[in-house]
Amino acid sequence: MKKLTMLALILLPLPALAQNFPGMNMNGQDMQNMMLQAQKAQACMEQIDQGRLQALAEEAKRFDEEIRSLCAAGKRDLAEKKAIAYGKKMAANPLLGEMKKCTEMMQGMMPEMMSNMMPDVEPEVMKDQDSTSPRHICDSL
Repeated sequence: MKKLTMLALILLPLPALAQNFPGMNMNGQDMQNMMLQAQKAQACMEQIDQGRLQALAEEAKRFDEEIRSLCAAGKRDLAEKKAIAYGKKMAANPLLGEMKKCTEMMQGMMPEMMSNMMPDVEPEVMKDQDSTSPRHICDSL
């Protein structure tokens, strides 16, 4: 329910934004299509079992604590091995597949608006990082 509320709060000011950003070129039909897509995504998310979602969030929290503990204890290789296994497990999780379908409904809705609102600035995280060197799970905590 929190996600639905956040989605509504994010989409609520879109008509005003469309008027205030000259490069946005959104007509009434575009806005109506965007709102329809948002409603479809919301209906899709409402079909997801919130109990399963909460259990998944709790599992992720426990996993994060375990990885942090391993990293703090200097067990970097074990932490990385567990992180890779957990990532594969999550990639195969049907609940995440369901959520992905819902979020795909939202993709492409606002690319022009976002590109007009976001400057072309490289994120701080990426500035001094060599993209060819592998990152270790313990270095990203």
